[in-house]
Amino acid sequence: MTVVDTRSSWFRNYTTIRTNAFACIVSTAPGLFRPSVLILPVGPDGEQKGWPLAKAYLPRLYFSKKARNIVHDYIVNVLDNSGQDKTKSIGYTLEGVFWVAKTRGYIVDYIIAPSAKGDPGSRQDFLAD
Repeated sequence: MTVVDTRSSWFRNYTTIRTNAFACIVSTAPGLFRPSVLILPVGPDGEQKGWPLAKAYLPRLYFSKKARNIVHDYIVNVLDNSGQDKTKSIGYTLEGVFWVAKTRGYIVDYIIAPSAKGDPGSRQDFLAD
């Protein structure tokens, strides 16, 4: 499968992705101090489930909607293409996507939650019980 749903408003972009390996939501918004991209887990019903898997911070000059859309579309396309390989976990994919995006100057920094990397002691797994 592939990109399921994309919604856009003057404030943010919101895309749901379902691939062979994982399902997630990519949300890009200007934020209070700095624009950011959130990656959220998706349940079988297509709704957000649990805590965010990752967050990336965009450069301050990306406050314009057009600049944020470029980064949003790049991350969605790479996640969609990477997720077609069933052997890749979402944590491995996010690490690669964000590392390349940082190298290209699309983002300035990122955080990936332990739950995305498969850490059994993470809060995500604790809350799922």
